[in-house]
Amino acid sequence: MDRKALLEGLYRRSQEEGPRWSKAEIQTLWEAFLELFEEVLEEKGSLTLTGLGTFKTVLSPPRKGYDFKKQKTVSRPGKVRITFRPSRALKASLGK
Repeated sequence: MDRKALLEGLYRRSQEEGPRWSKAEIQTLWEAFLELFEEVLEEKGSLTLTGLGTFKTVLSPPRKGYDFKKQKTVSRPGKVRITFRPSRALKASLGK
């Protein structure tokens, strides 16, 4: 499922039950959620969504690589990666 399908699903659910949001309102809400998500990960380094799981930022160490064109070893800088650990509730709902 991609972002477009997810937003379409949210729109259909909002039409069936609860507040009837327009597609534009759902898009605005999604963009605000993503902005806040990024801010929290940058500031705190982790974000726990109850029932879903925990997202954490991890700094991967620098590593060595090989440049085949120049035929020599190069060093690659470390970078920030995002990890996800699902909650027990999510694992249970998936039958694992």
